[in-house]
Parts: sequence; C-alpha cells; structure tokens
Amino acid sequence: MIIRPTSIVAYLVSCLFLVALYGPSNVITQNASSPGTGTDFLQRLVTWDDKCFFIRGERLLLYSGEAHPFRLPVPGLWLDVFEKIKALGFNCVSFYTYWGLHEGKQGRIIDEGIWSLDKFFRAASEAGIYLIARPGPYINAETAAGGFPGWTLRLKSVLRSNSPEFLDATELYAAKIGKAIANAQIINGGPVILPGTTPTTFPSQMNREYIAYVNQQFRKAGIVVPLVNNDPAMKGYFAPGSGLGEVDIYGTDAYPLRYNCAQPSIWPKTRVPIDWQIIHRQQSPTTPFAILEYQGGSATSWGGVDQEQCGALVNAEAMRVLHKQLYGFGVKLINVYMLFGGTNWGNLGDTKLHVIRHADFTSTASTNYRLNVFCSLGNVSIPQLAGQLSLNGRDSKIHVTDYNVGPDIVLRYLTAELFTWAVDKAGQKNLILYGGADEAMWIIKWQVNKARRIIRFAEGELNIHLLWRNDAYNHWTLELPAKSPIGNYSSPSKSSVIIRGGYRMRSAKISGNQLHLRGDVNATGDVELVHEPTGAVTNISFNGTPLNVSRSQKGFLRAKIQWALPSPYKVPDFRELTWKYIDPLPEVSKSAYDDSKWTLCNHRNTTNRQSLQTPTSLYASDYGYHTGCWSFAQSVWINSTFLGSWEGDSDHKTRAHNLTIPPFLQPGGKYVITVLIDHMGQDEKAPGTDSIKEPMGLINFAPHTHPQSDVMWKLTGNIGGEDYADITIGPRNEGAMFAERMGYHLPRPPSADWRIGSPTSDGMVRAGVGFFTTEFELNVPGGYDIPMVFVFSNHTIRGEYGTARHYRSQLYINGYQFGKYVSHLGPQSRFLVPEGILNYNGINTVAMTLWSLDPQGTRLGGLILDCEFPVISGYRKPRLVSMPVGRARNDGY
Repeated sequence: MIIRPTSIVAYLVSCLFLVALYGPSNVITQNASSPGTGTDFLQRLVTWDDKCFFIRGERLLLYSGEAHPFRLPVPGLWLDVFEKIKALGFNCVSFYTYWGLHEGKQGRIIDEGIWSLDKFFRAASEAGIYLIARPGPYINAETAAGGFPGWTLRLKSVLRSNSPEFLDATELYAAKIGKAIANAQIINGGPVILPGTTPTTFPSQMNREYIAYVNQQFRKAGIVVPLVNNDPAMKGYFAPGSGLGEVDIYGTDAYPLRYNCAQPSIWPKTRVPIDWQIIHRQQSPTTPFAILEYQGGSATSWGGVDQEQCGALVNAEAMRVLHKQLYGFGVKLINVYMLFGGTNWGNLGDTKLHVIRHADFTSTASTNYRLNVFCSLGNVSIPQLAGQLSLNGRDSKIHVTDYNVGPDIVLRYLTAELFTWAVDKAGQKNLILYGGADEAMWIIKWQVNKARRIIRFAEGELNIHLLWRNDAYNHWTLELPAKSPIGNYSSPSKSSVIIRGGYRMRSAKISGNQLHLRGDVNATGDVELVHEPTGAVTNISFNGTPLNVSRSQKGFLRAKIQWALPSPYKVPDFRELTWKYIDPLPEVSKSAYDDSKWTLCNHRNTTNRQSLQTPTSLYASDYGYHTGCWSFAQSVWINSTFLGSWEGDSDHKTRAHNLTIPPFLQPGGKYVITVLIDHMGQDEKAPGTDSIKEPMGLINFAPHTHPQSDVMWKLTGNIGGEDYADITIGPRNEGAMFAERMGYHLPRPPSADWRIGSPTSDGMVRAGVGFFTTEFELNVPGGYDIPMVFVFSNHTIRGEYGTARHYRSQLYINGYQFGKYVSHLGPQSRFLVPEGILNYNGINTVAMTLWSLDPQGTRLGGLILDCEFPVISGYRKPRLVSMPVGRARNDGY
C-alpha cells in the first residue's frame, strides 16, 4: 500500500461488513485445533473459523455493548434498553452477573424479582439481541470486591486462587447461575451465544488451574456454546492451544484513551492501536479477532470532574477513529464497555476496505491526501479526477473497492463513506453514502453540505443518496421480523426498511400495505420511507396510530409525526412538603442507649492479610459487616460529646486521627466512645494477591495512659450483617445507621410521632446525623418517556470563615438507595431514578440521611426533582418493582 502524505496511514482488510449483507457461507470450517474444548461435539449453532463467527450457519459480525441487569433493578425497563441498543445498530449485549448480590448470604441464592436473569433473557429475545454472558465469579466491573460476596473476605484462603476452600465457596453460585445461563443458550431457543470466563491475567500455574476449574464449572452446569476469555494484557493468555485453562475463542480488551477526563482534549499515545491485527494472528490464528471490552466511555471518581467531561474525552471523534481502526484490523466481535451504564449489557467476494487515519492518532490537523489502491481496474489513484481527499481533525474514514451492491452493480472504488444499502424484490436498489461537512467527494463532483442529493440511475435501478454525515445519523435501518428461530435476531438473510427522521426508531414490521413503526420522537417532524423490500407499502402507522401519508418531492412515502407537550402534571417542590425527622444516632444522643444487640469484638485472629494491632479484631468484615474503603469518613464522640471528624478525601484508605479527651472526664468513670465510619465499598484487586481483603474499620487505637485491653469494643453494620433482612432489595442497599437498621428508609415508615424537620430549611445544628423522610404523589401522563433526576442543588453553602461545610448524604427512593452525595468531593450531584423504582402514577417515599462532619452543623442546599425533556415513546411502561414497607423491625436496635 502506497499512500501520501506520510501523516496519513491506511489499513487494508477483507471480509468485513459483507457478513451482514449477503447470504450464508457455503462452507463452515469449525475450529477443531484447540485440544480439550470439545465444542465440535456439543453444539453446531455457534461456530467460527479464523476470520468470522457463524450463527446458525450465517456469518455475522458481532457488534456488542455492555449492559448489566444489576445496574438497572427494574426488569420492566430491560426491554426498553435492549430496543434502544438494537436501534443503534448493535446485535449483541455482554453482561456481568454479580455473585455478591445473588449470594449475599452463603448458601442462599436469590434469583427472583429484580435479580431474575430469566426476565433479562426474555427481554433480550423479544428485542432480538444476542447475549454474551459473563458470570465471573470475579467480574471487576467497578463493583465492591469485584463482585465477590462480603462473606468471602472471611475465608482463610487466598481469593481468586486454586485454593480448595475458595473453589468450594464458588460452587453453589456457579451451579445455579451457570444453569440459568445454560437454559438460555441458543440451543435451547434463548439469546446466549457466548459465555465469557472470569477476567484473566498472567498464566501462572495457580491461575491456569483456577481458570480451568472455572471453565469446567460452567461446562458442568450445561453451558455448551464456545467459551471466550478477556485478556487485558493482550499477551495471548489462555488462547486456544496454550494449555491448561485455554478457551475456545481468545478475546482481549483495550481502553486506548484511558481515564483523564480532566483534560479531555489530550489523547494519550501510550496505548495506540497500531499492530493489533498482526499480534492477533500470532496469538490466536485459529479464531476470529474478538475484543471483549473496548472503550466506549470513561469514568470519574470521588473528587474528580463531572461526567460531561468524560463524554468530551470519549466523544464522536473518538468513536470514529477508534472503531474504524478495529474494522481495519478485521475485528469480528466488538464489545463496547459501557454502552448502558456510572452507569453502571455471505458471498464475500473480493471486497476490500481501506481504513484511513492520521499516523499520530491524537492529531487534530486537517490533512489532504490521495489514496493509491489496487482493485479490479488495477492500480488506481483516487480521486482520479483533480483534487484531493481530506481528513479533518480527529477522524477516520473507510474507502471501499470492488464492493457489490446487489447482484449486478460493483463499486470499483468509493471516495465517500458507505452508510448502508438495500434492494427490494423488484431489484430497485438504494445506496446511502455520506461525508463530513465541506469535504469533496467524487461519486459525482460533490461538495458535502446539509442538502441531501439523490442521483438516480434508471439502467441499474439504482438510487444513490449523498448525505451530510449528520443527516446520515438521522437514518434508521430496521430489520423486519423473520420466521422462527431467527425472529427479531440479526441475520444477513433478513430484509430491512430504511427510515429517515424521528428521534429514535425502535422496530418495524409490514402487514400487507401497512408499515408499522414503533419509536420515539422529541419534536414534530417528517419521517420518510427511504426503502422497503415489498414495494407494496402505501400506509404508515407510528406507535399504533395511523399517519396521514403523502409523497415527498423525492418520491418517497412521507408522513408527519406530531409531538406535543404532555398534559400538565405536578412535580413536588421539596421545600413545601412536610418532612419528618428522627435521630438516626441514638447511640450518641441517648445516655441509656441499649447496645446489647451489637456484636462484641472478640475475635483474636483475622483472615485479613494485615496483622492485628489490637487485642481483638476491629475489622468489620471479620464479623460479617462489609463496609469501608477509599474516600471513607469518620466522626467520633465520647458519650454525647463530639471529639472530631475526618471528612475523607479521594486519595487515602487509612487515617491516623489524634483526638483530645475533654477535661470533664473523671478518673475511674465509665465512658462510651462512638465511632461512625462511612462505607464506600471494597477494592478490586488482581488474582492471587488477596489485597482485596483490605482492613475495614479500626486498625489501631491508643488510649492515653491506658492499655488497649481496658477498652471493650462492639460494632454494628446493616441489620443481620450477611444474614441481611431485605432479600428483595439485596445485601448492599442498607447501612448501619439506626434508621436503616429499623427499616425506616422503606416506603411509608411509622413517622406519625416523629417531629417535623426539613433537610434544607432545618438541617443539622451540630455534628451528627439526621434522618428525614417525606412523601409526594406523581401522575405522569402515559405515552411519554420522561427521565426524572433528583438534584442536590445550591450545594456550596458556606460555613464560618468562608469555608465549605462538610457533609454526606444518602438518598433513598421507595427504599432503594439511588444517591450518595459528598459535599466536598462530588462530583455527582444529579441522580437519575428509573421509572419502576420511582412511581410515576402514585405515592413515592423519599428518605435522606444528612451527616454533618463539622461541629457547627449543616443543611442541604436544596433538593429538586428535575424532569428531563418529554419524549413521545413506544416503550413498554414498566411495572413497579417490589417495595417492602417501612414497618419497625422487631429485631431492630
């Protein structure tokens, strides 16, 4: 390949998008070179060769995105998410399951209600989305302890190892969740086509034995589709033929832009994808190139910038450059991490695709170039007419040569980029091409602008649509349903319709002369039927409503979809509501508080890797309470006298805190020290290190003039600890405060006798914690998708001497904790609560904890329920999830 100038590079790839455009391959070469996989004898619906995947014998590029059911605890909205993913052009979703939520108590698997995988599988099947199941048991996934249950931290053995004790601990989860996944495999009519093994690392003998054991666990559970792994090191670890622990399909992951959201315009150069195709052929030559995680966003953390800046880092330019690069490498499984989330799932011919980008992929320069290609015409320099092509800023392009559009048209080369094409039963073809604003193309001499151009070739029955790139984004290619077993799943044998217009088009089907569209609109506008395969459509309906149709100037069937504001509905003003208040820290405020139900700290040994520095363990996890870690905070009292706080930061896991004993203490007296520590989750760690067992609680204490043995400690966390009370919502929802232990954060708490107090107008007058609750009613009109966000507003209230006051707040909506705000760290102050948790047509309970870490107290700046722009939607309204009622618990204390 010769190309100039030298600041542009090109990659050549064969056998790419044609997998989604033509019929099935005549010959399927199943990989049989990997010893011990046994895949040849297990199933024949998901197969592969060294270049492509085959689903039911048809080649298919798997374009996947990550979405986790546990991050949206409203099963009624999973179909909505899948439909939106499908509308974006994806045909697959990868998902993790979270061991720690399914088996929060050892020996008890919860797989009903919001934890039901069957509902997730049914929603995927209905939307036509294939699934890559990743059950772990370790998942990382920005989760506490990487998805492990808290009780595993008490195991004596090293976690993520081949220790018999640890492996035995995984058996119930692997059997139960593995069976659920096995039942949902494609061979059983379900959506699961690949299971992903636990994220892997270096292949030490221990890791090889561990990974082999995990693989065998899921095979024993009945999983027979090919196993795929995720090697973040990109070293060929556990690839087919590598020995013990090897998988069927080797997969990698990569995050080239990393995570510096504070400087979104600066792209790092250390992880530039340059030679990945060569490396893949060396590491796994018998399998298609699969990337199980590819950067689709970035994350911020406590004390960081807001999420909008992360969106600016991994923006549209990044998607064009990074993703087209993968097409150039011939990747056949691309899984974007995350897609929904911090949310938080043919006749190949000789076509070639030439992928163009700057040699320095971080470059923002605008560069002109000519491309020398070899095609059926021989060596050709394009454009052949005068002029040059252009690459403006951070961008990438795909130029095709010898590309078939139907059976009788071949595009020898293209200077514009291909969006899609389709042919109807009469042979009429529509080819859609696009380019960036003001770029020159040579289909005809075409300077790209906002105006659409359509060139018709009667002889070839061909319409070429020339679009500005932003107009191409407004086109929707919707697959039509097929007979079982294909149904709504993607298949190269299916017909499609192409629609221009609409905020989002979810699905289409044709009945006689009627096209039924389902989708969403956020403004009144036209939709055009650019292509349909039957030639019979004369009428269009949208979300079940017939539309008035006409013919556009271009000759396409057109209809106007009306958008209107929903009828008025009332949103609460939290300043005007009556709030009730209770002290959630009676341990400090009541001198006669009974702590007899608290857990006595009497363990003289610990399974933590950090040795004890106290007579008995003061690590919470040793007693079944799994709290604490980075960005934690603490407040300390002696009796009811406040001694001080540490507000926490984003850098420290431990803190030495010297506290002054007040002068009123008398020798020989008995005094109670109370330490309140915020829980922020456990770390994620590499296998075999056991550093996941970071100490949580008090590491050491040194009372002045007293030996440590003079102090007897008790502790508590969520009520019941590992034997948690609320199996509906799960083991990590509740904390250790009195109001949480009593269940007062749940709907309709027994607050009649509580005093009136508001978190915004009253707040806290001293250091400590307040618990506030109120109710409000919503009556949102149907037919609209209106996201609702709870906003901590005006949160820069100043304290004495111009310093910001430090406080932490938890937000419970109908019992589900959906917000945690730290005033001096942030950055998140907006917390979206999905419909189904929030009752859009009924009573809602809001509960808040407000913890003032400063002696002068604090109050919440403001709380707002912000309704985002209403979209007329074809989504299916979700049912409310289960919501336990907030009655006082008999075993509460």
